[in-house]
Amino acid sequence: MSKKRILNLPHLVNLGFRIKERIERGLLDVGLLQEPVDIAKYSFIRTPVREQWGVLVRDDSELAVKERVSPAELAAMPLILPERESIQHELFNRFGPYAEGLHITATGNLLYNLASLARASGGCVLTLNLDCNYEGLHFIPLAPALESNTVLVWKKTQTFSAAAAAMIAFSEKYISGIKRN
Repeated sequence: MSKKRILNLPHLVNLGFRIKERIERGLLDVGLLQEPVDIAKYSFIRTPVREQWGVLVRDDSELAVKERVSPAELAAMPLILPERESIQHELFNRFGPYAEGLHITATGNLLYNLASLARASGGCVLTLNLDCNYEGLHFIPLAPALESNTVLVWKKTQTFSAAAAAMIAFSEKYISGIKRN
């Protein structure tokens, strides 16, 4: 990774960590987390939907006309990354020999804010395709394709209220039905 100073927007918290922390403290019964994530101490349901990674770029970017974008094409661009280290490591692995020279200008986790930053700065936001429209920005999938899963997690040893237990049972049944169809 580049030795350049990275802007880490302080109001953009590591949401995955906070969700796990709240489950541990008993403030949440269940949480939805993006993989890769350590779920060893949780019961979980992996959703069958695979989410596609790509970049949000300004409509006037030289990349905006591309159908897919490669690590080589992104290596010289100012990049805005997700804050979570496990996701950053996954992305760096994807960049292979280009990872050391990346120009990372910011990190964060609230896509709306990152999109605003990209629009203002011309940076490229590495993100999931969340099927959202951001005025003046265009989503381009990564090539080769990179996809992630989401998991619904809860404490293995937790005693749940009737409502929380019913929600977990419904989620398990619903998600298993999606997998069969």
